[in-house]
Amino acid sequence: MASSKWNLHKFYSQNASIKQFLPDTALLSQETLQQFMDKYSSVYIKPDSRHGGNGVILAHKSETGFSFTAIKGKKAESESNVKTVEELYRKIVKCAIDDKYIIQQAISLAAINGRPYDIRSMMMRKPGSAWKFYGYFAKVAGPVTIITNVGRSGGYVITIEEALRKSLGLTDAQIEQKKQKMLDLSHKISNRFNKYKASTTQIGIDFAMDEKGDIWIIEVNFDLPNHSGNAFGKLPDKTNYWRIKKMKLFLRSLKQKKINTGKRKQGKG
Repeated sequence: MASSKWNLHKFYSQNASIKQFLPDTALLSQETLQQFMDKYSSVYIKPDSRHGGNGVILAHKSETGFSFTAIKGKKAESESNVKTVEELYRKIVKCAIDDKYIIQQAISLAAINGRPYDIRSMMMRKPGSAWKFYGYFAKVAGPVTIITNVGRSGGYVITIEEALRKSLGLTDAQIEQKKQKMLDLSHKISNRFNKYKASTTQIGIDFAMDEKGDIWIIEVNFDLPNHSGNAFGKLPDKTNYWRIKKMKLFLRSLKQKKINTGKRKQGKG
């Protein structure tokens, strides 16, 4: 099943306990662009089936019109003095790297030294077993501050505790409350995902914290590539990194065993 942001948004919007944490989202069209720019001062426009920040566009409303910044590779290209939504839409389509985009309200993210961050929650399981939590880390945006993908923005990784303390000045008790709330949400999201794609064994959930300390669900990543989890190795405590690595090796061995069994069956046939 293709990884579609729009399909996942619709899927999770059907669950009331999860929907309340989702940003307002729609498929991009000139009509929805007009609706969202009327409603919000800033919006994100994202390729529906790409991940990692490439192709993301952030559009702003100003007193004289609109401006936008588009991510292409590891560079951000900006344009201002766009007078109308019609013109803005034409320019967005012109710099698009995919046919299908979503539009999403922009959250005023909590920031560290002016750089926003989001929080990755890692969930894993053996095939058919219950989901287990494998840790958090925070991704702080680099010089390209409209995205938090570490490799593409030039950012860095820190612990969730450091991120919440530096950005919002939370106490240890308040940090534990936020972590527990995201943990509960991580299990709800993963358990519901069983109805979306039952064979999945790895889910990375990107949470955001806004300037008020409210939690948002930004993205649900599944069937993650091999490098996912390496960010845990950049944290001072490597415990979760080694737990994830061990689990990945186990899942890889299961996959190889399945392939070998299939080859043996073909050979007998």
